[in-house]
Amino acid sequence: MPDHSVSRLAKRVTQSIARRQRVARWGKALVVPTLVATFYLSRWTGWFAVAGVALFFVEAIAIMMGELQRCPRCEGRLLTGRGWQEEFEGTCPECGYPID
Repeated sequence: MPDHSVSRLAKRVTQSIARRQRVARWGKALVVPTLVATFYLSRWTGWFAVAGVALFFVEAIAIMMGELQRCPRCEGRLLTGRGWQEEFEGTCPECGYPID
């Protein structure tokens, strides 16, 4: 029988939130290069365009998943700023709970 102590479950929740935020950070950093590469590579064949658009949608979903993450302790947003100045915080801005 697996051990489901409160501290172990809290650690797993924190790790999953941190993983989603890391993926969202990478997705946000790679959106523009993905679109540029898609337009450049699609000159040779349409498959590059299809793959680039699919990758763009995967990155957009990862960014949205990162934006929806909440602090497990106080339910505060783990995102500061608006638009291009948005940053995924490693600690909760409201209560200081470490996430990443």
